[in-house]
Amino acid sequence: MSKKQAQGNPAAVVLMHNWPDDNEMLTFASEREQPVTAFVVKESKSYAIRWFSQSAEINLCGHGTLAAAAAITDRDGIEAMSFTSRYGDIDVTRIGEQYRIQFPIFSRDGDKATIDVGCLPIQPVEAFFTRDIVLVLASESEVMQFELDKSWLKQQCEHHALIVTAQSADDEYVLRYFAPSIGIDEDIATGSAQCSLAPYWFEKTGRRSLAVRQLSESGGQFNVHHHSDSQIFLDASVHQCHVE
Repeated sequence: MSKKQAQGNPAAVVLMHNWPDDNEMLTFASEREQPVTAFVVKESKSYAIRWFSQSAEINLCGHGTLAAAAAITDRDGIEAMSFTSRYGDIDVTRIGEQYRIQFPIFSRDGDKATIDVGCLPIQPVEAFFTRDIVLVLASESEVMQFELDKSWLKQQCEHHALIVTAQSADDEYVLRYFAPSIGIDEDIATGSAQCSLAPYWFEKTGRRSLAVRQLSESGGQFNVHHHSDSQIFLDASVHQCHVE
């Protein structure tokens, strides 16, 4: 693939009959050298799923789930499936050339007063906690210019990752996603980040459907839709799937 073609976030998928030891899965994920490896075991009416970066297990991963769904569709012809995980259930449906993932909403906990932002070079308009630390910046250009201070991030309360975001149009927001604690300095395209961001931007814009761009080097694009007070839909594409 050329660099232009290789957009989005790669993932490895392992379809299994039984769970191996956790250390075996971590070793395998490390050897694959992908941002995430999804391990899947077929259950009676669903698929159990777990996700590993090259250094740790991840508690919820959108693009790993998307890759697993595409692998199952490619191998078995199934276009609607449910995944179970320690962190909630996820339904995935193929719609045309895209996949729709049903995700939980991460509730907000805390506000700017509880996050030390004084030493940051770019001051957020708002800041809050979900599973992640979220910094809302004034513009897309500020999101692009943001530089992660790992020492600052380590000083904050223990959260999965840091997200910086801004509105870029009436119907669009942008983000970047940093998760060095699980071995991902900056993620390419992060579906699970929308569990934190989509409800915030639905409220701010008054819209129930929004376009999303992730401003990583390779870039990521999604569409998010309000489903209920506890769930969102995320639409994304799989550019290539190969199952052996």
